[in-house]
Amino acid sequence: MNTTLTKEQVIAASEEEFMDDSQLEFIRQRLIEMRQSHTPVMTPAEPAEQRCADAIDQAHVEQQWMINLRRRSYQSDLLSDIDKALRRVATGEYGYCEMSGEPIDINRLLANPVSRTTVEEQQRLEIIDAATIRKTPV
Repeated sequence: MNTTLTKEQVIAASEEEFMDDSQLEFIRQRLIEMRQSHTPVMTPAEPAEQRCADAIDQAHVEQQWMINLRRRSYQSDLLSDIDKALRRVATGEYGYCEMSGEPIDINRLLANPVSRTTVEEQQRLEIIDAATIRKTPV
């Protein structure tokens, strides 16, 4: 009998049940729903193709174009992360930190199903990134 778990059941599960088949199926369904709800946005024509007589209007068109490019880049990255998470679900690697191998807190996974690291490892990465940025000459 294959029943789908609820979020509450996933949270209440024991450590032994962490990322068992029923939890993986629950996460797989969430990832599929995320993927379906994040369809890529269409990028409007380049600003060069939308010439305005007024410089302020042209600046607005270019600003909107850049915002849309950033949004599209974000969505593309998110779709890629969702696909990677779905592959990890399929291989049974989902839910474990890519750096330490430790289980990722279930609340973190429910809040951000594409998480690949524990909170501690993510904080360590952010400290390293911040230190690298500070050392980079301007």
